[in-house]
Amino acid sequence: MIESARLAFQSVYICKLFHGYGKLDRLDNRCLADADNWYALVYEGIESACDFVNHGGDEFEQKMYFSDPPMLEYYRLCRDYCQVFGVSLKENPFMQKAEKYVNDLMYYHIEGYNAYGWTLHTRINHERASGILFAYNSDYFGCHELLQLAEVMLEICLYYETGLKALKKAIQARKRKAARAVKKEAA
Repeated sequence: MIESARLAFQSVYICKLFHGYGKLDRLDNRCLADADNWYALVYEGIESACDFVNHGGDEFEQKMYFSDPPMLEYYRLCRDYCQVFGVSLKENPFMQKAEKYVNDLMYYHIEGYNAYGWTLHTRINHERASGILFAYNSDYFGCHELLQLAEVMLEICLYYETGLKALKKAIQARKRKAARAVKKEAA
């Protein structure tokens, strides 16, 4: 009885979590109705956190690649920012802030640090080029940690969605300033 109640509350928690990020419609209702299938629900949460999730690995290490369209757009705009402001990608404050944010969330908000690692990809050469490659040892990384991963990925995707606004605003402001300077010189 207590185990069933715990699983039911965890199912409600996952629904609340995804509702809070506006992505409740991504969850598969079949998993929510089956309280005995907690792992399926957690994996459904992971699959639904981003627009694209790909799994791979072997008996020793599991890998997941997460990508979302706002990530790609963010890193495309970071390159525009570099051109407009005349800075390198390394000097770009939006690149630095995103990298720090992702690394801090991955490091501090998922337990079992020795059992996993990640790489942030910031390329833009194809549709899924920007993303996060996450690798973990399934012997030491359980269901609880996978749920933490789903929550972290939801937060990261939200970061890129909201970060796009600030990035676009900075680029537009700089372009307007440059246009005013050109008009002033021409006058």
